[in-house]
Amino acid sequence: LTLDDGQEMAWLDDGGIILGRSVKPDHDLVLPLLEAFSRVHGSREETELDQLAAWCDAFQKMVTKVSERRCHRVEKWLDSHVGSFTDDGDVQILQREVRGQLTRLMQNWSLCQTKCKDCFYPCLLLKYHDGDHDCISDHKCHHMCTFCQEDTPQDKESSVDNSDDVEEEKPGAQWKHERNPSASERAEHGEEQQFRCGDQAGHGGKHDCKERNHTCPEACHLFEKDNCNHFCAKKTGHELEPCDAEHRCNALQHLCGSPCSLVSCGNKCITPYELNHERHACRDTACPMKCCIPTCNNKCSEVHDHFHGIPGEDGVAVNHFCGMEHLCADECQLDGICEIVSERIIEKKQFKTSAGDEFEYQSVTEQNGTRKKCCLPIPANQKMHQGQHRCTTDENRFHFCETRCPSCDYFCTLEYNHDETLHSTEHGNMRLTYIVSEQDSFTVDTRCYGRGDSGEAEMCNFHCKSLGRGHIHIMPCEDAATSRDACTVSKADGKQHETCKYGPDEHIPKDELIHDAFWRAIRFKDPCPPEDQDQFKLCGVECLADEHDKDGSKFYCTAAMWHDPFTHADLATCGGQGHIHSSGHHFECVHSGTGPTHHVLMVDHSGSMGGADCQPSLLTLKANHNNRLGAVIDACNQYLTMRFSKAQNDVVTFIPFESSAQVLFQGEPLNPLVQLQKMMTVRVSGGTDFSPPLRRADEVVSSVEQQGKRNCVVIFLSDGQGSFQESYLRDLLQRRVNRGQDMLRFHSIKFGSGHSTELQRMADIAKQFSAGDQFASQSSYSLSVDSIQLAEHFEQLASSLNKGGFLVDRTLTRH
Repeated sequence: LTLDDGQEMAWLDDGGIILGRSVKPDHDLVLPLLEAFSRVHGSREETELDQLAAWCDAFQKMVTKVSERRCHRVEKWLDSHVGSFTDDGDVQILQREVRGQLTRLMQNWSLCQTKCKDCFYPCLLLKYHDGDHDCISDHKCHHMCTFCQEDTPQDKESSVDNSDDVEEEKPGAQWKHERNPSASERAEHGEEQQFRCGDQAGHGGKHDCKERNHTCPEACHLFEKDNCNHFCAKKTGHELEPCDAEHRCNALQHLCGSPCSLVSCGNKCITPYELNHERHACRDTACPMKCCIPTCNNKCSEVHDHFHGIPGEDGVAVNHFCGMEHLCADECQLDGICEIVSERIIEKKQFKTSAGDEFEYQSVTEQNGTRKKCCLPIPANQKMHQGQHRCTTDENRFHFCETRCPSCDYFCTLEYNHDETLHSTEHGNMRLTYIVSEQDSFTVDTRCYGRGDSGEAEMCNFHCKSLGRGHIHIMPCEDAATSRDACTVSKADGKQHETCKYGPDEHIPKDELIHDAFWRAIRFKDPCPPEDQDQFKLCGVECLADEHDKDGSKFYCTAAMWHDPFTHADLATCGGQGHIHSSGHHFECVHSGTGPTHHVLMVDHSGSMGGADCQPSLLTLKANHNNRLGAVIDACNQYLTMRFSKAQNDVVTFIPFESSAQVLFQGEPLNPLVQLQKMMTVRVSGGTDFSPPLRRADEVVSSVEQQGKRNCVVIFLSDGQGSFQESYLRDLLQRRVNRGQDMLRFHSIKFGSGHSTELQRMADIAKQFSAGDQFASQSSYSLSVDSIQLAEHFEQLASSLNKGGFLVDRTLTRH
């Protein structure tokens, strides 16, 4: 890079030069360049007035070359990184944005050159700067007084000569750019006293030290005009000459000084005051207005007509354009999503459920679909481009589908308007789901949720893996939106209407869907591996015989989910291997063991149970329970002791009742000694009502079932008469049917003399729900007139549970 005079600029390194106006004030930006230029080309203080304009032009050329060099450097760097991606819309936008910034840089680095506020030098701040004009100097003239030199002819040559041709420094040269020397200092050098000019830098005319009466002290008669130096520059006594009586300063030209007619300009008119003029024009010939494109901060490209933005006689305003292409500020109008951004940032978060559980889970940053800015340029001197807004000029670049997964809200990653039947995405946290369940709590793997909890901690594909074989999904029933009885979905479609009410919003009808039917329903590809998909299609009922607990083996029903029940005659069609369970499931295992059982003991402790006609045999009961209630507790203890000796995995619930019912203990592992002590806390009191214990039993059975897979035996005992609502018992039995589990066995016992119609009715209802099931069909009603018969009957019940295998269905797990 060179100046026009051929001088190389290698002396000025580009490194370390700050050109950004937002980084430093103008004064701090220009000063390093000014100092570097002065070192090579000489300072303004050494430049005569007739050469000052040429000096300023040379400095402006250097500043322009520095700016051009920086722009070239940036463009070269940018091209080295993105030059191979010029068809990309984002790259095109970046290139135009950089070009716009570089154009603004070049515009900014034009020097103001309006008269300095404090002297006659041109302002060296950048054009359109804020604040006063500043030449970046001390504003003092550094030349020696012309009048002093004229009075001492011997010093005329040496007083202003500072060239390198002078071999010996003239006396007094050390004061040339310092303070004026004192008379004693001059005398010491044998010289007449001379002074430095006391005028402002850049003044016209002769240099005047202002120390001697070289010039007239009167004010210039044009002191109100702009560019005036205020005091007369003529010799003292000039007014005595008739032809030279007017006081005049040394200003080369007095100017109008009125504000520029362009209201937004702020500069002063530089037209000579004596010329008549209607329009006040400053020294700036360029239009200072901003480009009319809202997103552009460049100045108008008009450099020869300062006033071209003023409406003409026709009143039509002129548009100011910077002469460059512009970025279009509108968004892409092409169909679909321009870009899908999904940074896989995995963050650990804590989740607290309404069921009291708290655990840590992985949260993946949300996926965002963005609509990009238009990449087409607005041509120079126009306000808009032709054609549709688009984010890329690459015809092979496609936009993404706008469909989102209804669970995690991730966009489909296939092309917009794709031919695929199902959408596809990566899937994330299930932020748009919530837990629904029959019960107040619901367990997924090791996490215990409450109804209504957010599904955010689960992820679409991993959630299905956690639910496992034979799980189902819950969706609102679309058919029932028009009529509650309108749902006609069949199991053959992998979808059926709800078999129970799922809360917290039980009033909203729902459908149950198997795994693959769910993904078809939401129209997304199944994200689970093929081997998992095959498992999810199979029935989730597991054989719970004791042998499997001992050897750790697991056997599931070999059929598909929601299959029709097998009969023993179907064993041949299943390969003749394994066994058909009475619930209609086929297993490949063969055994005669039993699974764990949940024993629910409902015992009457109303006032009539205080009768002493029946008494316990256990001595520990005779002290405080030597009555019917003691005999019943004794029989219950023997029953639990027998079960503990043969099935230690069983659990027990004890519900004493009178006109109300309480749960004394629930789902406790068998421990007869401990449970005897708890039963002995029950005392005789109150009347008799059979409904409360049945209602509590319904709650307890559903709750305990979530803790593990068990059969269920209910023993209901009373010595009196009482009414009950059949719906409570039917709900208890129906829930087992809905969940595909083994039927519940129900034993009602009348203790003491006399028949009980209500207890007989309970057993009859239970048998109605047995549907030929071997286990449930053994439900019974019996009469035990004394403690001996009662103990024998309990013993028979305990022994009967050792026959046959029992199952629990995994389809209990729902979301």
